Amino acid sequence: MLTEVLKLLKKHRRLSLLEIAGYFRMEPAALEPVLDILLRKKRIRVVSAECSTAGSCKGCSCSSKEDMLSFEIANK
Repeated sequence: MLTEVLKLLKKHRRLSLLEIAGYFRMEPAALEPVLDILLRKKRIRVVSAECSTAGSCKGCSCSSKEDMLSFEIANK
């Protein structure tokens, strides 16, 4: 699973937690331990996406953690 996530990120460059979970047909929470391992090994990094409402969020679609967290391959 670790290798598959890395391959996916190499192919797409940057994906949200929701996009990665959708690819693997998993709940985002079930995928978090895999991403945590890759983060600890410094193979990937978190790239925060900014909400389009510029800090005045009123429940838009980007208000969930799954939409806001994006990942990419870490530079070595």
